[in-house]
This record gives sequence, C-alpha cells and structure tokens, in this order.
Amino acid sequence: PKHALIQNGIVQPFDAKDEQHHPHNAKDTSTSMAFVYPNGTTLSVESPSFTLLSSGSVSYPVDCPVAAAWEATAGSGRLIVVGSADIFADEWLEREDNSKICDIFFNFLLHQVTIDPSLGRCDFEAKECVPDI
Repeated sequence: PKHALIQNGIVQPFDAKDEQHHPHNAKDTSTSMAFVYPNGTTLSVESPSFTLLSSGSVSYPVDCPVAAAWEATAGSGRLIVVGSADIFADEWLEREDNSKICDIFFNFLLHQVTIDPSLGRCDFEAKECVPDI
C-alpha cells in the first residue's frame, strides 16, 4: 500500500497489564482501531512469528500482513517488524490511531503488554506474484 487508511487491519487482540495503555473499553476496542500505513510493503510471516496488523479488506493487496511479532521461547527476547518505516514518523504518528499502536508495540517490547497469538487470525493465504502482461 502507498498511503492506505486501514480500518479493519488489527489482527491480534491486545491485553495490557497497565489499564492506562489498555485499548479494550466500551468506546474503543483494539479491533476497531484504524491506522494510516504510508509507503509500506507487505510481509511474509511464518511460525513461530505471528501477524499483528494486516492491510485489511479495502487496500491492495487485500488482507496481507504488514506487521508481525516474534517472542523467544527461552529468555525474554521480543521482536516486532513493520513493513513501513514511516508509519511512526512525525508526519504520520498523530494520524488515526498510529500513536496508540506505537504505544502498544513499545509496551509489548517492554513486556507491559501480552499478546496471545492463538487468539488472533493466522489464516493468511500465501499470495502468488503474477507478472504484468
């Protein structure tokens, strides 16, 4: 996606230990957060990694992973990969819910948010590249 507003791209429900950063409440749930995805690419995510954000159903390519995470089984290592270097840049951070997603990602990396991959979607199909004719 070049500059995409993604309204249904949250794949994983987020569970925060700290209620201040908890996106689940009556007015705003993590699955209803919208984000702007500028100048990005899609990702190929394989187990044991899991998808955090997708391109949603209205941007092209449809329903492809755009952010993923990995958590070490031994030790406390965590990693998040996002296909856009600009999503959290100054120009885009305050748009839609980008800053909330940034906070959730950093809280996950700091072990203040837990993400259970079994609760989210993992049914992303492998996309086949077809050349333009």
